[in-house]
Amino acid sequence: MIKLLIYRVVIAIFLMQPVVSFASQSLEEKIRQLEEKIGQLESLTGQGKGATVELYGSVRTLFEAASIEQGTSDLTTTDFQNAESRLGLRIAAKPASDWSVQFRGEWNLDGSDEGNFGSGRLSYIELENKDWGRFAFGRQWTGFYQVIGAPLDTANNGSLGGFDAIGAPDRLGNLLTYNRTVDLLGKPLSIQVDGEFSGEDGAKDTLESYAFSSSLDLSEYLFGLSYGKYYEDGEAANLLGLSAGYQNRKIFVSTSYILKSVGEFKPSAFDLSVLYSKGKDKLLGKVYLYNSYQKGSASQDALGFLLSLQHQLNDQLRLWGEVGYTDSEGDALSDDDRTKYYASLGVRFDFSVGLN
Repeated sequence: MIKLLIYRVVIAIFLMQPVVSFASQSLEEKIRQLEEKIGQLESLTGQGKGATVELYGSVRTLFEAASIEQGTSDLTTTDFQNAESRLGLRIAAKPASDWSVQFRGEWNLDGSDEGNFGSGRLSYIELENKDWGRFAFGRQWTGFYQVIGAPLDTANNGSLGGFDAIGAPDRLGNLLTYNRTVDLLGKPLSIQVDGEFSGEDGAKDTLESYAFSSSLDLSEYLFGLSYGKYYEDGEAANLLGLSAGYQNRKIFVSTSYILKSVGEFKPSAFDLSVLYSKGKDKLLGKVYLYNSYQKGSASQDALGFLLSLQHQLNDQLRLWGEVGYTDSEGDALSDDDRTKYYASLGVRFDFSVGLN
C-alpha cells in the first residue's frame, strides 16, 4: 500500500514536467528514473537510517547433582538446568550531538527444556542528554537492584541469596526512571528515581510504587543506599537497602543489608560476596542470611553459601564448578525444614554481534 502511494506521487510529479522532456527519453530511461526516485523516497531520514543495531546474548547451562531433604521426603536429583540464559537486542542512535536514544529488548532462553523463548526480561526506551541525565520507560532494572543487588550478582546461576529470599524487585514493567551522575568532591555520585505506573498487580493507572537510589564511587570503595515502596498483593511493602564494596586488581568484596516491612511482616537479609581473580581464573565465595520475622507466625529463616571456581577460556566462553548448601525453616508451600547440598558444572557462552 505504501509503495503504491509512492508510485502515484512520483508519477504525478512526472506529469507536471514539460512534455518535451518525455519526448526526448526512452521508456527504459523513464522507468529507471522512476525507480531511482522511489528509492530516494523510501530512504528518507526518519526511516531508521543511521542507527546501530546489536544482537547479544548469554547462554548458560549447568549439570547439577543435589541432595535435598524436606521434612521426611528425600528429593535427591541430578539434572541439566538453564542458568538464566538470555537473548537481547539493542538499537541506538544519536538524533543530535548531545542527545542519544536507545531501545533494548531482552528475553529468557529456555535451553534445558524445549529450547523456546521464555518471558521478557527487559523492554524499554532510553533518552540521554550529557547535561540532563537519562530518562527511560518500560520494563527495566530497578534502582534497588542496580545499587543493592548488582554488586552481589557475581555467580553464574542467577542466585542472589538474601536479595531473592526477601523478595526485593530486580526488574519491573511500566517503570519510569530518571538517572543522573553528579560530581561530589571529585567523585561520581549516581542518583536514580523510579516510578511504576499501571503496575503488574492490576491496580488503577496511577503511580503505584516508587524508589530512590544512590551510589557513591570512591575508586576502590563503593557505597549504595536505596529506599523503595512497592505493592505485594495489594499491600504496601517498604524496602530499605544498604550496600558497600571494596575492589582492587585481584579482589572484589561486596555486602548488603536489606530491611523490609509489610504490615506485621518485617524480614531482613544479609549478603556477602568475595571474588578473587588471578589471570583467567576466579574463585568466588558467597554467604547469605535471611530472617523472616513475623509476629505470631512460624519462622522461615534461611541461610546458604556457595563456593565456585571459574575459568575463562576466551572472551566468549567460561567454565565453572560450584558447590553449595542452603537451609530454610519452611517456605511459602510448607512449614517443613528444607536442606540442600549440591554440586554443579556449568558452561557460559556470551556473544555480541553488530547487525549493520
